[in-house]
Amino acid sequence: MDLIETFNYLLGIFVEKVNISKNNGRSYVFITGKVDEQHIIVIWRSIIEIDYEQDKKIIKEHLKDKNYVFIYVNGKSLVENSRSIETEMKKLMWA
Repeated sequence: MDLIETFNYLLGIFVEKVNISKNNGRSYVFITGKVDEQHIIVIWRSIIEIDYEQDKKIIKEHLKDKNYVFIYVNGKSLVENSRSIETEMKKLMWA
């Protein structure tokens, strides 16, 4: 199962852009789009041996150009107002 595609489908996102970037050997997948005309971003990255402070800086740098109504991040995140992909996915799958 492709978790990224499944989450996008369950969320109902109209994907506008997918950006894959690397920072210190860690890949980040940034998916931007709209749900009901609200701009959202979904961020996926490996959380194995992650430095959450550095992770926050990387994500904040990517967020600086646009205001998103919702920010979804997999795993733990120090980004203010971010939502857990895992929690949201559980809600959407069993709704």
